[in-house]
Amino acid sequence: MATGRRRRRHHWAETSLGGRRLFAIIAMAISTRLSDWLLGYVCYRLLPHAYPRIPRGFLSASSWIPGLRLWSNWDGLWYLSIAHLGYHGRVEATAFFPLYPLLVSGLGATVLAGVIVSWAAFGVGLVFLWQMTSDRDGPRIAWYTVIGCITWPTAFFYGAVYTESLFFALATAALYCGQRRAYAASAVLSGVASAVSIYGMLLAVVLAGTMIRHRRKGLTPPQPWSYLLMTPLGLFSYMGFLWLRFGHPLMFERVQYHWGRHRGWPWLTLLRGFHSAWRARAVFDTGNVWLPFTHAANNSINIWNFLFYATAIGLVLFIGWRLPVEWLAYTGLSLMLPLFDPARAEPLMSFPRLFLSSVPLFPALGMILARSRLARGLYFLLAIPLGLWMLARFVTFRWVG
Repeated sequence: MATGRRRRRHHWAETSLGGRRLFAIIAMAISTRLSDWLLGYVCYRLLPHAYPRIPRGFLSASSWIPGLRLWSNWDGLWYLSIAHLGYHGRVEATAFFPLYPLLVSGLGATVLAGVIVSWAAFGVGLVFLWQMTSDRDGPRIAWYTVIGCITWPTAFFYGAVYTESLFFALATAALYCGQRRAYAASAVLSGVASAVSIYGMLLAVVLAGTMIRHRRKGLTPPQPWSYLLMTPLGLFSYMGFLWLRFGHPLMFERVQYHWGRHRGWPWLTLLRGFHSAWRARAVFDTGNVWLPFTHAANNSINIWNFLFYATAIGLVLFIGWRLPVEWLAYTGLSLMLPLFDPARAEPLMSFPRLFLSSVPLFPALGMILARSRLARGLYFLLAIPLGLWMLARFVTFRWVG
């Protein structure tokens, strides 16, 4: 006789989303991307801006589309360059994982192609984010999770020629399938995600923990651990390519020095991050730090790097205990990973953007927003102006994120 703990197995495709909710989520995804594009274009046209260094190698003029090229600056230029040329003997380009530029190349290798991939992936990711949160915590928290995600200050990266949106879609889909006990699908999605970002390899931890938790609760019979072998396939495929082309499977890690990074101990990186932020605090004494057209980010960005990292740690400590253990483990590892490769001038470099890779932080944020009107007011009061400020700096080439 079945135990009382055993529940009906849900098919992975079953959903409580419904047509109206699906339409609302897609409408939110499109409207936020359009508003970011409009605001970014206004900032790009009205504010003086710097010019980024073009990646070494030929970059076709067909990539540049008026009104969209501002979304391909910094790393976006490298992804476009790889979409045109492949890695083409440029060892520094190996720091950028291949799946995103491969998709962009398949659609024409233009800024428009990159934006289409990013926008479409963002919409898919929001749908899976809503569904996986709704399954656990109900529709109310799911809606606040989605709202928190789209209003996060660095959410504009989801619409840029960057990998964040594609990884977001694959990671949320993998979490959702694992939650629905579709372990094979979760493993495949995790494997694909590992060809987009190094964070994809951490999804194996989520799948393993989910399988163990479901088994202990009597929800599923023993599952073959061979599923886990699929989770790093994308990464291993890229490593094989690097071995054949450049002679070393970990070339993407070895070239981090080119981008100003070096090996470091996590606790020392945190200390240096705090010290760099503390030394830069004097910039708040002048209005220059707030205006995106006055100067480049310089050391002031160390303050934001540390504040974003502290916010992530605060979410984990305050509400993280309500997340599944495997989600919490993934979050902890994803927060730890950047600490092993600090940059010289910015120990926590790019963390405001890397925050987006810690997907379970958004359900944690949604729980807080759903519980307190005061928390919602403070969040929107801080997040929306800060997001506009960072967007203005990004499109004027004064902040790489």
